[in-house]
Formats: sequence, C-alpha cells, structure tokens
Amino acid sequence: MELVIRFDCGSIVPWVRRANGTLFATAGPDTLELHTLVLTCGEHMTSTASFEVGVGECVPFVLNYRPSHVPAQEPVDAGSTLAQTHSRWQDWSQRCSYQGG
Repeated sequence: MELVIRFDCGSIVPWVRRANGTLFATAGPDTLELHTLVLTCGEHMTSTASFEVGVGECVPFVLNYRPSHVPAQEPVDAGSTLAQTHSRWQDWSQRCSYQGG
C-alpha cells in the first residue's frame, strides 16, 4: 500500500503522526485519519505498508476526513459501512428508468 497525502491542490505536505494505531495527517485546517490493523511506515514523504491477504480474508483501510479542530472519532466498521453503502446505492439505482443499449 502506498498513500501519498497532499492538501491544497497538492501543494502542502501534511505532518503525519501515529497514535493509538491510527495514522493522522494534518495540515492547517485539514486532517485525514487512516484506520487499519496493517502496520504503516513513512518513506520519502509517503505512507507505505506491505501485507498479504489470503483467500476469503479482508484487510480494511478506512480513510476519514475531518477539520483539524474537531476531535478524532472512533473509526467506522468497514464491513458494515460498505454493506450499507452498497444497499443504499442499489435502492437508489432501482428508481432509475434507463432504456437503451
């Protein structure tokens, strides 16, 4: 995994720190939080990780934005959030009535 975070149309490299298993990237008014069980490390101003995923396994990475003055919140459960999103998009798309080829 390679994560290159830049703010302000790519002109600002954030300050990155790890706390309680979460990677925080902050620049001025913006913060990104990366929640994952995979160990990440910093290399050349990039967050990287190496890991293996076996058949039937799931390795979630949850990236959350928040204004930097707002306290961090608990990460969402990636599996249930993905299932909810999938369900909502299915419900919405069933209302579409495209006819054509």
